[in-house]
Amino acid sequence: MSLIASKIAPSIVVFGGNGFVGKRICQAGINAGFSVTSLSSSGVPPKPVVEEDSQWISKVDWQKANVFDPDSYKKHLKNKTSVVHSIGILFENSNYKDSLSDSPFSFLKKFNPLGANPLKKANESLTYEKMNKQSALILAKAYAEQLLESNALPETKVESPSFVYISADQGFPGLSKGYLQTKREAEQQLKLDYENIFRSIIMRPGFMYDETDKKSVRSVFSTLANIGNKIPVVDLLVRPSISTQKVGISAIRRIQDKKFSGIVFLDAIVNNY
Repeated sequence: MSLIASKIAPSIVVFGGNGFVGKRICQAGINAGFSVTSLSSSGVPPKPVVEEDSQWISKVDWQKANVFDPDSYKKHLKNKTSVVHSIGILFENSNYKDSLSDSPFSFLKKFNPLGANPLKKANESLTYEKMNKQSALILAKAYAEQLLESNALPETKVESPSFVYISADQGFPGLSKGYLQTKREAEQQLKLDYENIFRSIIMRPGFMYDETDKKSVRSVFSTLANIGNKIPVVDLLVRPSISTQKVGISAIRRIQDKKFSGIVFLDAIVNNY
């Protein structure tokens, strides 16, 4: 096999690629010339929000998989340049995403910054431990196994592979401490277990919003963050928000930088470096 033929083309797998953040990572990957595969529980592509979305959506390979069952997606991890974990929960409640799609004011009525979790658990299986931590470690283990198996053959060796974990800068008033705790535990475990197998890239965005979705509750937090930039007291509670588009572009840049590993802090994402 020739040297040219033996090179692995840049390719990524995004688990949760049809989700809020994941779809923008898929978009950034397509725009950067990557081959992109999305894995999700439904396998269904997201609905286009703007005309531009239809173009990149048509170029992504949308596949159905269960993150807790590696046999359902091992074949999709083979020879991939990078794997991105972009799933998780903000509240330990299966209905919170529906609440986020309500009007900003209806959500804020449910949001009590001084109390406990404002949304009662509707599904005990959706815990921070399971969704934010264990799902990432299971996916990372499956990817590591594929790399160790494939790299035994020169023609299928993946150069400078990476695993991207979408973590968080910090929480916000009213959010359970378990959210950030499980994120940090996952970060630490990825570094300890796989330091010699792949580059761990930890993205720490703030509260995220989509640039094309101007009416969602995320825009409210964006406004609060902008106020916080001017009022120090508010800034202690509300960190700068960030668009999912910027997070996606930043993640792809770190994948392309074959020497980078570690944490990508909020300021770096905000300021495009």
